[in-house]
Formats: sequence, C-alpha cells, structure tokens
Amino acid sequence: MMPDGDVILVRQLRPGIRQALVEIPAELLDQRGEDALPCATCGLLEETGYRHTEIDSSARRVRDAKTALALLLADARGVLP
Repeated sequence: MMPDGDVILVRQLRPGIRQALVEIPAELLDQRGEDALPCATCGLLEETGYRHTEIDSSARRVRDAKTALALLLADARGVLP
C-alpha cells in the first residue's frame, strides 16, 4: 500500500479465460514449505518494478491440496520504484 492509501495492482493476461484481470501482485509458492517472504519480494519486483525495505511477514496462510497462499503486506513507506 502506498502512503496515500493507493494499492499497487497489476493487469495479468489469463489465457484460460482469454481476458486480462486486475489483481494484487502475487507469486505461487512452488514447493511445500517454501518461504513466502523471498517469493513475495521477487513477485513484487518482477510484476511491478517496485522494491520494498520492510514487509509484514505475519502472513495469513491458506492451503488446499494443490496450492499454498501467503498474504504479505509491504510497508508503504518502504515501497520504492
């Protein structure tokens, strides 16, 4: 989240539905037990061009049989282009 309250979103082409969707930046945790923090750091940079200096690592984790999801929030003061 940016200091003014704006949220960084990305437009992702989703071939399965043949449309672009607006989403929060995200990376898939490829391996069971993979650390979400480096994954989120990489995803933020790759998808938005932004880096962070602080990130809330008290992640909410959601898991089903195929997918693991961790939600992390970058400190707005730490988001840099």
